Amino acid sequence: MEIQQRLTSDKMDEGLALTVIYYLCQEDGESCFTKPELTEIVRSVDPDVLIRVAGEIADMQPKAEDLEKN
Repeated sequence: MEIQQRLTSDKMDEGLALTVIYYLCQEDGESCFTKPELTEIVRSVDPDVLIRVAGEIADMQPKAEDLEKN
């Protein structure tokens, strides 16, 4: 919900950064980033990179129709 609200507002960059923060994990399941790093990610990462990475994360999520089949 928090991500969606920011993605559909004037804080799209924060929504993309939150997607990376919440979903990007290391092999052991440990998060790569924490929420306090939000401002730094928004300031220091190229927006095109955030868009690409968040898009790849979204592509990896199960689709609604796949969940309904199970």
